[in-house]
Amino acid sequence: MKCFPATLYFALIFLTSFSQMAPERNHQISIPPNRLAELDAYAKSTPKNVESDCQTLAAYLIEPATNESEKARLIFSWIAFHIKYDAKSFNSGNYGDMSARGVLKSRLGVCEGFANLFKALCEAGGLECAFISGYSKGYGYRPKQKFNKPGHAWNAVKADGHWYLMDATWGQGYGDSRNGRLVVRVRFDDYWFAPPSREFIFTHLPEDPAWQLLEDPISMEQFEQMPYIDPLLFYYGFNTEAIYTQVMDKNKASFVEVFGIDNPVEVITAPLNGKLRKGAPFTCTLRSENGIEVVALNSNKRTMFQQQGNLFTVTFTPESGDLYIGMKFSTKEKDYQIMLKYMVMR
Repeated sequence: MKCFPATLYFALIFLTSFSQMAPERNHQISIPPNRLAELDAYAKSTPKNVESDCQTLAAYLIEPATNESEKARLIFSWIAFHIKYDAKSFNSGNYGDMSARGVLKSRLGVCEGFANLFKALCEAGGLECAFISGYSKGYGYRPKQKFNKPGHAWNAVKADGHWYLMDATWGQGYGDSRNGRLVVRVRFDDYWFAPPSREFIFTHLPEDPAWQLLEDPISMEQFEQMPYIDPLLFYYGFNTEAIYTQVMDKNKASFVEVFGIDNPVEVITAPLNGKLRKGAPFTCTLRSENGIEVVALNSNKRTMFQQQGNLFTVTFTPESGDLYIGMKFSTKEKDYQIMLKYMVMR
């Protein structure tokens, strides 16, 4: 049974049931950005002499933590920085030792190994943690495909009184395809550290519905019929509840297309629907600390955003065709980095 890493758009299962633990609905962890940077730097620079076994490593990692949430972050970050997805095993189907001890020694693993190691380190650090098996829309996923058997593993950890969902495998990077074979691109992605359960469900369906951490768990049929939702929508700040509601409404949702860029940008106001009507006013407001120029590209015309501090705003009437929103972060950049794309209908 293969475990799938995440795709760019946006990562042998040991089956264990934790229904008796009665997990509650997921909450979001709140750790200030500057503190996150400190924790991540600490985990990344862990000395090799404390990495020989889970007990010693966990003791070192949790030392600077002020609460259980920070403990979980340090463990997640260490794994993402130091364990690499084993593409060779995935491509061959011949998996090595996926126990926590085996992965810690080899520094390689597929999702089972990542989840085993995360659980072992959490428990060594005094955290309650679950190993979760299920289905995912990661590498190789095709829209509306049917799922026959579990193919991925991740975790839930209890910190400061609440359960959080984690996918350390997808936190270490993503998968590309080269000549029909998986190639791993290492890139730390902390989106998979405790995303809201209403976002996590778009890509992860646990075998045990209790681990959806939703008030109203969805079915396998609903999961299969869900459109692929790019996590960048959530990165940019589009409303989670609005996205979830539209997807649950018979899957008739059509969302703006999103692209990754080099700097953080927050969408304050912008249509969620990817299809706009010709002649209807278009309004967009973005927040960026590093942006210097924002443009709307439509029908071979450029409409510049007005800047006020770190806010960029535009209102205009688009013509039919593609509508792109792009941003520059340096005067040396010749082209705009495109972050949003709409289709303006006649």
